[in-house]
Amino acid sequence: EDLGLTGTAAGGTLESRRLRGGLQSPLLRTLNGGQGFGTLGEIDLTDRNGNTATVNLATAETLDDVLTAINGYGLDIRAEINAARNGLQIVDTSGATTSNLIIANGDGTDTATKLASLAVCPSRRFAGARAIGR
Repeated sequence: EDLGLTGTAAGGTLESRRLRGGLQSPLLRTLNGGQGFGTLGEIDLTDRNGNTATVNLATAETLDDVLTAINGYGLDIRAEINAARNGLQIVDTSGATTSNLIIANGDGTDTATKLASLAVCPSRRFAGARAIGR
C-alpha cells in the first residue's frame, strides 16, 4: 500500500498511483500529518478589488498543483509557499483596501477549510485573508 500498489493487475501489469510530487512540491496526501486532505473541490476567491473566481482543486495532487490553479485565474492574488517553506501563503497584490481578501469553501468538500491548516499563522488567515465556510 505504501507503494501505491493497491489496484488490480491488468494483463500482468500493476500500476501504482503517483508516488512523488516533485523536487519542490510535496504530494497533498503526504501533508496534514500524513493524512492528506481527502477529497478536494472548489474554493471561492475574492481579491481586495472585489474580483472573484471559483477554483476547482479536485484534480490537484501536489502543493504546486494548488498554487498553479490559484495563480492561474488572473485575480490580484498570488499563492506561494511561505519564506520558511513550511506553509501556504496567499497574498493580495492589488494594493486595494476596498474589501477583504477572502478564501471561502466553494462547495461541500470544505476545501478552503482544509487548506487553512497549511496556512502558517495562528488565526488561520491566509496572509491577511479570511478562510470562511459556506
